[in-house]
Amino acid sequence: MNMKRIISTSHFGKLPSELTGLGRKPLFLIFVLLFIAGIAFGAFAGRCADEELMKRLDIIFLTDHKARCTQGMADAFIASFASAFIFLLILFLSGLSLWGSCVSAFIPFIKGYGYGLSIGCLYIKYGISGILYNLLVILPGAFLSCAVICAASQEAAISSWRFLCQFRKKPVSESANLLMKNYLMAMLWLLFLSAFSSLVDMLFSVLFSWMFSFG
Repeated sequence: MNMKRIISTSHFGKLPSELTGLGRKPLFLIFVLLFIAGIAFGAFAGRCADEELMKRLDIIFLTDHKARCTQGMADAFIASFASAFIFLLILFLSGLSLWGSCVSAFIPFIKGYGYGLSIGCLYIKYGISGILYNLLVILPGAFLSCAVICAASQEAAISSWRFLCQFRKKPVSESANLLMKNYLMAMLWLLFLSAFSSLVDMLFSVLFSWMFSFG
């Protein structure tokens, strides 16, 4: 099993007939667009965000840029992975519920909104320096995190939809045990990819964050 298969193909075989017309790749792109929309809304809201709010949201969205500039390698990795793990856990549980298809659609938007808050706040307060910080420190890890979150949202949405079909006594081609096994394996690999994206985030944070001072 490789990374490309996790992100671009299904672990569940064919989609239910209700989703066949939509297709799997367009579904992934929809989640990407929701992520981008979240960034746009967050960047607009970030213009009015204060330092206290950014500190409170840091555990979820990594928005405390001052703390990030002083973190060591271990702290940077733990903070990044903890943030990603929260969203992956929510998506994993959503995929096991009947209403998870609706919940999973909001996660990429919310994750993107957090990035947007940081982008908007840094730009308003620090101008070009804030833009460079976003490009060098935040964007590389955010790009990989976006792919992982959107792929996990897709897996959760499909899994939840199949649970709903079974609840409504609609037949599915695969057994419930196989569906569950494939879903668990998919989310486990996405957790591994999330750890990798956290390593990238840590690397760029350690390499470039020292260049910026947000006193």
